[in-house]
Amino acid sequence: MDSAGGRRAAVPADVVAAAAAWGVTVVARLDGDAPGRVAGPGAGAGTGGGAGAVPGAGRGPWPATGAGDGTAPVGRRSETWLVRDAGSGPAGTPDREVQVLEVAPAAAADPGLAVRAEGLRRLRHPHLARVDDVLEIAPGRVALLVEHVPGLPLTALLAVRAPLDAGETSTVALPVALALAGLHGEGLSHGGLTGAHVVVRPDGRPVLADLRDCLRGAGTAAQDARALVRTLLAHLDPGDPVLRPGLVSAGPQVSGTGAVAAICARVAPCTPLRLPDAGQLAGADVRRALRDARAAGGTRVRATGDPAAGPVPARA
Repeated sequence: MDSAGGRRAAVPADVVAAAAAWGVTVVARLDGDAPGRVAGPGAGAGTGGGAGAVPGAGRGPWPATGAGDGTAPVGRRSETWLVRDAGSGPAGTPDREVQVLEVAPAAAADPGLAVRAEGLRRLRHPHLARVDDVLEIAPGRVALLVEHVPGLPLTALLAVRAPLDAGETSTVALPVALALAGLHGEGLSHGGLTGAHVVVRPDGRPVLADLRDCLRGAGTAAQDARALVRTLLAHLDPGDPVLRPGLVSAGPQVSGTGAVAAICARVAPCTPLRLPDAGQLAGADVRRALRDARAAGGTRVRATGDPAAGPVPARA
């Protein structure tokens, strides 16, 4: 159960074992739908298990047993855990995440999955979260050890402030387009881009922070470009007369992220993103706690800052 219920989130045994193999300690659970929202402190984190308890533990090639017919695995994003190096102690800064993807058990034997995992390990880009390792931690469960990007997911940012103007949208579009192009250059596609995957750092720099969908092999570069257009339109001011017409017109036909970036750069020079202050974030926290309490049937709402008050949308 998450912290909205006042209890600690239990850490699955396979995640505990993977954390031990990687030499990290689980600190908290992060929301799976909007990466970066703390949902509750981990319980029993970083204890039990070991490298031998993790199927395929280590940085070797992905297990390639079974049919291996090359079909794209079907998967869905599962939980995400904030972790820190085990040797850093309680005062250590959590700087990585364990992101879990659930796939059909037979899909883990697909050689294409091994290729995509290696591509993610190899890829380095300033607007992509760094992937340090990828493991099958249990049948049907794949985990990525990923750089933790502090900040707010784009969806959470727009929950506490007005929609983006044209210049701010360009500020999001250009880095994300470059990040997607980096994936495409490695023969990868994201395949599931939404605003929840894009984290805006405290310095205003957007980073594509959730890359687990890349392992599914279910998308193309053209689909990523169209998903980028949809994401930008979803967060752009509905009344914008500058950028919206060009994105709407290009959306169904766009075939590459470069075209999306060109549209934005041509009509809307980048302007800094306006980030919410602490008061706005605290207000959003209270509203979410009240909403969660109503959904739970009248659970008592505690003061902001109490773990029972519910998760905070910012990535610490």
